[in-house]
Amino acid sequence: MQGDPQPAPAVDFSAEMVVAVFLGEKATGGYEVEVTRAELAGSNFRLYYREKGPPPDAIVAQVLTQPYHIVKLPKYRIPAIFWREDQ
Repeated sequence: MQGDPQPAPAVDFSAEMVVAVFLGEKATGGYEVEVTRAELAGSNFRLYYREKGPPPDAIVAQVLTQPYHIVKLPKYRIPAIFWREDQ
């Protein structure tokens, strides 16, 4: 059994924002998603992420999973453009 859940980190929404990438529901374990970087590119705010799935011959748990990654970043007042990075 894991220990008690840790409290959520403090977020100062006047200077910071929270962004998340969700992969949706998957039929097995072995899936991951990771926010790898965020950058301003001209007038665009780009959020890069990487997906990972189990290899075809992997032995994985036969359970429904919902992979996600949530990060805290400096606040930008422009919409984010999500860019999937190839592996």
